Amino acid sequence: MAVLHDSVEMRHAVTTVAYRFRKALDNVLYSFNRKSVAAQDVFPALAKTTFVNAPGGWLPLYTMVSFRPDISYSTLRRRFQRQTEILELAGWLSVGAAVGTVGITCVTLLRRLYSRP
Repeated sequence: MAVLHDSVEMRHAVTTVAYRFRKALDNVLYSFNRKSVAAQDVFPALAKTTFVNAPGGWLPLYTMVSFRPDISYSTLRRRFQRQTEILELAGWLSVGAAVGTVGITCVTLLRRLYSRP
């Protein structure tokens, strides 16, 4: 019964606006990577050693989970947590900048409105 409950939660989570936005943002940030490494590029090295060099740059969660045999699960969890923290910080900074801009605009408009002769 717990498996059914978990799958219902997962199905619901992937249909939310927040999930879709995060997935789109991850893909945009991933497209800015200077060097994209495909899984077939790391298979020869993985034949000799597991998890040789985790790729740098931004990687979407789905890409790390599904197509990256060179990333261990513990590395995946750390990277996803770090990327989440970066996005949360960027979101709060954006909100702060927007609120500050609206505040400055309102103060400027009020000064112009009340300083008329």
